[in-house]
Amino acid sequence: MRTTRGLLGIVVLAAVGSMPIEAGQAGTWGAPGASQERPLDPNHRQEPPDPARVRLQEEQAKKVNDERQRRLEGDTARLYELAGELKEQVAKSDKNTLSVDVVKKADEIERLAKSVKEKMRG
Repeated sequence: MRTTRGLLGIVVLAAVGSMPIEAGQAGTWGAPGASQERPLDPNHRQEPPDPARVRLQEEQAKKVNDERQRRLEGDTARLYELAGELKEQVAKSDKNTLSVDVVKKADEIERLAKSVKEKMRG
């Protein structure tokens, strides 16, 4: 048991020791508040975002949200339709038995409801 721990320790140290260090990170490993992303040139200043690029990103985000909303509306309409069909099938079935179609319909509703829930979360 002790030999296994010692071997494991050697393997871990070898793995950590062989990890590459990127430029600009030497001496900052584990230092509190040390940033992983630093410009190489201390005089480098970040330029303000391009208004055209910002507008394009906003338009793309709006298109994605509109498409998501359209899909949610379609899925919700389908969910409503399936629930109505299930209600009709249950009303027609005997009180002691349910048909396989009723169980399949309930499974389909469950899957669609989970999908709608995930899409709503974004």
